[in-house]
Amino acid sequence: MGKSYTITRSTPQAEHRVRGSRFISRTQPASSQEEVREILRQVRELIPDATHNCYAYRLMQQGDDLEEYAIDAGEPSGSAGIPMLHALRQLGLVDVVAWVGRYFGGTKLGISGLMTAYARAIRMSLEGITPVPWVAMVDVHVVLPYTLADRVKSELQRIEGIVLTEEYSQQVALGLEVPRHAARDFVSRMREWSRGGIQATSSAIDFGTEHA
Repeated sequence: MGKSYTITRSTPQAEHRVRGSRFISRTQPASSQEEVREILRQVRELIPDATHNCYAYRLMQQGDDLEEYAIDAGEPSGSAGIPMLHALRQLGLVDVVAWVGRYFGGTKLGISGLMTAYARAIRMSLEGITPVPWVAMVDVHVVLPYTLADRVKSELQRIEGIVLTEEYSQQVALGLEVPRHAARDFVSRMREWSRGGIQATSSAIDFGTEHA
């Protein structure tokens, strides 16, 4: 697989018409099945009366495995979901879900016409969007003294990581997403600062138990 890209925000909603049928589309960031399901739930609320609600997604999994899925949602087999998925592949987009709602206009378009219409709907939804390079992220859970919390957050921001959760009791517990390529150095620096006062674990990387 070549270089991968993603989007950081939902694209504007796009619409076009083909022989009376309306095609409404949007592409949105999603990094898990749960996020995909929530997006599709919102789509059903947004356009509940659409004749067909088709979608395709590409999700990067642990270990950088790629999961792809597409559904025609009642359209002829291969006429909707696969062209949408192909449009995402052409741009190398991952961690995205693209959906198209079709309102049937009374005239059948044929399989080739549908394939063109659904692919165009996705390309229209991505007009003006500049994808960013996709970076493999890993979860890191850290427990640390209050006095080091701001320093850790500052370092996390520098390496373009994300704070997912924060819990405060006798110490601070942070759930982080850290770029995989920077994770070991990040944990090593935290241990140096704290002289062994920071605990770091991950489901993806074994940091060991050594302390500086």
